Amino acid sequence: MTGIVDSLSEKKHAQRILEDAAGGKEIDLAISISTDGAIDDEDVQMEVGEELAMDPKLKGKVGVKSIKGVAHLMGNVESKELKKIATKTASKARGVTEVVNEIKVGDNKEEDLFHTQVRNDDDG
Repeated sequence: MTGIVDSLSEKKHAQRILEDAAGGKEIDLAISISTDGAIDDEDVQMEVGEELAMDPKLKGKVGVKSIKGVAHLMGNVESKELKKIATKTASKARGVTEVVNEIKVGDNKEEDLFHTQVRNDDDG
């Protein structure tokens, strides 16, 4: 099957539907992700940021950097489920061709302590 969709989530949805119709067999798709107009990495970051901000459990905990349409997610969340939700949420944004999830799960107090120490060392 060939076609054009606006987002990675739409591409994955089309693949799931076709695989279900084929009795669970994996299907190779020639579906491209394209938007109605030009969208650059700054636009992708904004789109992903807006999608993430709509979820109160992710808002302020997950950041994004886009490189050639690949959304790199960073931050810290409380559970593996929230990490999965962040990936799914980011894939809804226009212009995202792939999501790389670098989010850490759990409490990173040691990392926070390190950053606090570095800031104290800079003070003098």
